[in-house]
Amino acid sequence: MAGSQLTQLKSALTNAGLGRKSFSKKEKKAFKKGGARETDRAKTLQKLEDIKRGLNKFDHTETKVS
Repeated sequence: MAGSQLTQLKSALTNAGLGRKSFSKKEKKAFKKGGARETDRAKTLQKLEDIKRGLNKFDHTETKVS
């Protein structure tokens, strides 16, 4: 078994690089100045959407033709 849903979510976030990370003072300063925030945000949202689709297996409906 793959574990609980929470365990699966945590491992998926970690594998996607979206886990909690601590930033150095230099990184925080660079982020405040402006950097590539919008592209980073778009990539993050896309990764989250992919994880959401992968974990919600029962949200997809299948039509069987007989």
